[in-house]
Amino acid sequence: MAFTQYAFIAFIYLAPKYFGLNNTLEEDEAFNHFWRVNGYMLGIPDRFNVCRRNAKETTELCQKIRDLYATYLRDASSEFDEVATYTLHALWYIDITVDKDAFMSSTYKLHNLPCKY
Repeated sequence: MAFTQYAFIAFIYLAPKYFGLNNTLEEDEAFNHFWRVNGYMLGIPDRFNVCRRNAKETTELCQKIRDLYATYLRDASSEFDEVATYTLHALWYIDITVDKDAFMSSTYKLHNLPCKY
């Protein structure tokens, strides 16, 4: 659950300009509180809740998780590429705007890695 929560919030803190956001500290704190409470209501224990006491702590934790993900993306196996390709191609049947190369390019860019696609 915590990694799902991370997927919803992390890049709002880590790359707001990429998504066209220009948040104030007050808005970041409100966003953090909203998702901290959502995590609690979904049953995520406080020690696993990605949203910490304030937006600064949450941003630091999100950076650590992003760095961990970046390690795995950088050293991805051939099976990763195969599974990602099949998954994104399957999603195309639900949303025809899904483009594997664009999605993977964005993923690598958000993790500060050179794009392989």
